[in-house]
Amino acid sequence: MLRSRFFSVVMGASLALAPGMQAASYFSDLTKSASRNLANLAQFTAGKTTNILKTLKEHKYKTLGAVSAIIAFNAYCRYTYTKKELRWDWDKIDTNKVKFPTNFRFGTATSEYQISGSETCKNSNWSEFEVAHNLERSGAACKGWDNAIADIALLKELGVSDYRFSVDWSRIEPQQGEFDEAALQHYVDLCDALLKEGITPMVTLHHFVHPSWFDKLGGFEVTENNKLFVRFCSKVFEKLGKRVPLWCTINEPTVYIFQGYMRGEFPPGESGIAGMKKAGRVLRNMLDAHIDVYQALKKLPGGEQAQIGFAHSYLQFEKFHTGTSPVKAVVEHSVAATLSSFLNDTTINYFTTGKFNFSVPGVVHEESFNHLAMRSLDWVGINYYAHVFLRLHHRLKDSLHPGYRPGDVATDMPYGMYAEGLYRAIQHMAQLKVPMYVTENGLADAKDDRRDLWIRRYIYAASRAVEDGYDLRGFYYWSLMNNFEWAEGYKMKFGLFDVDRTTQKRTLYKGSQAYVDTIKNVRQAQKKSK
Repeated sequence: MLRSRFFSVVMGASLALAPGMQAASYFSDLTKSASRNLANLAQFTAGKTTNILKTLKEHKYKTLGAVSAIIAFNAYCRYTYTKKELRWDWDKIDTNKVKFPTNFRFGTATSEYQISGSETCKNSNWSEFEVAHNLERSGAACKGWDNAIADIALLKELGVSDYRFSVDWSRIEPQQGEFDEAALQHYVDLCDALLKEGITPMVTLHHFVHPSWFDKLGGFEVTENNKLFVRFCSKVFEKLGKRVPLWCTINEPTVYIFQGYMRGEFPPGESGIAGMKKAGRVLRNMLDAHIDVYQALKKLPGGEQAQIGFAHSYLQFEKFHTGTSPVKAVVEHSVAATLSSFLNDTTINYFTTGKFNFSVPGVVHEESFNHLAMRSLDWVGINYYAHVFLRLHHRLKDSLHPGYRPGDVATDMPYGMYAEGLYRAIQHMAQLKVPMYVTENGLADAKDDRRDLWIRRYIYAASRAVEDGYDLRGFYYWSLMNNFEWAEGYKMKFGLFDVDRTTQKRTLYKGSQAYVDTIKNVRQAQKKSK
């Protein structure tokens, strides 16, 4: 457990750095916000590290007490977050040599709003947020709603066995208590068409988007509103339960609260102290909403057979400097270790102990216990893209930068390729002791000159985790096609297929062939081994 004073100042850093992001669309925001919030970061140890550095400077590294304090403090951080930066020698690795069990699921993923846009998902929190905050308009996006059945041909071309997609609450329940049967039937037809082609659907019930009326009632800020989400989920399950074996209740709760209540990048667009005061309650309510939905669906016909989980966004922070700059390394490692622990362990601890603790002293304190938490998770999804280096400079306004080290393979986002991080994320999330799925992984690559390498390395990392005994059961690439990437708009190209938004033509990227070939080779090897 982190000491409260130390934790409170690091939380100031976390407001700037945000957790792992859906489709990694928010890493670019890290650079801008990190510089704005370095005044907090400079004091992240509640004065302890600042005082240590000051003492070292004044006494020219001769103060035994200060040196001892640094050693002890660094050891403390290593104790709280012991996962070291793992690096494999890729020159000695054949990424074609991967092996998975016969029931391993290869899939891809989308969300309704991102492929269908505000023209389809009207009267939603995001359709209104785009206008109110003058963001790039999602418009018709990829016309995913209209092309839902036709796009199954893309899945067949890839050779995937599974497809993760979200249902749009604002379309299904446009007014409180009024359900659109035609919208529900749309998803029934989609599931039937998928199953006919031998593709298993995974349904996400909340992927950042909900009806405007739900927002006006306070959304997840109001605990009593969870019952409205449960009612919606139950309605969907009654229609799709017999067709869908895997259910994802909520996509990335931590991203939702950090982006919506601490940084103002998501609806409802709150930030600062006012937003922070609500953030803990919203996160608790969202995690409890998962529990409530889990318990409700299990009681419905077919519920016992359904496998229900949620998708957690996993982001690692690392120190940039090493032994050549020991003081900077201590500071960077201390911040990185704390952020990584907080952003991941808060959720892990809740579902392993039932204890929820979200505390920023003097601002917000949310603490609760839910005995059902330990019995409300059949599987957990890991959304993983990359890690972020924290680099300390001598200029305070410029002193913390996310990024990657020289020599790393860059992406179109400000982070580098790091497949080893996926392996580490799987290791860490294994504490939940439930089956795991990589529910999102992919990169932005407009030139299509790194997609092949990314796919091969990250699939290798997943294979290695399986080989080492971790209960990983599937890999879903983000995304099926280029789409609306929230704050990034249409700039970042995460799709396996490019989309001409004028003609709506879908074209498989050359680099995406690596995913097609990998799936094909794995399946052929499985047949030979029988």
